[in-house]
Amino acid sequence: MTAASAAEHNNPHRLRCHEFILLPIIFCLWIISMIVLISNAVSELGMNSPEFRLHSATMSLPNASASEFTATWDVTVVAFNPNHKVNISYDSLQATIFYVTDPFADAVLLATKPVPPPSFLTAKAQTTHRFRVETVSAYVGDEVAREISEGRAQLEQIS
Repeated sequence: MTAASAAEHNNPHRLRCHEFILLPIIFCLWIISMIVLISNAVSELGMNSPEFRLHSATMSLPNASASEFTATWDVTVVAFNPNHKVNISYDSLQATIFYVTDPFADAVLLATKPVPPPSFLTAKAQTTHRFRVETVSAYVGDEVAREISEGRAQLEQIS
């Protein structure tokens, strides 16, 4: 070995071939492992939206005269949290009731009301929420008022 090659071989600033290849491989493996860990944590949380089902809706005291409609609905809604590890709380809940004569026709708004939200839902929990919605002298038009007063109106749940 010549003096020049020995000096070059012992130079501490010189990157050796295996170091040049090994460092990027280690860095890439570290990045990949971080991506796998983060995606696993996110998928394990499984963030799903809460589910609401109309359990029952009872209309009492209907009064449809002229073009106005007055009624009270007692509504029961079931709220379900499908998440395994995430709890859910609600800021607000809005109940809206429409009258629809035809799927292609415009809906008539009968009532809308903010209602107190259901209690805090823990993971995989279900709660029943009851509330009342009133309509007083809502304008519905002559034809809709006549259909309701004659008992031809049908209730359909729209999801």
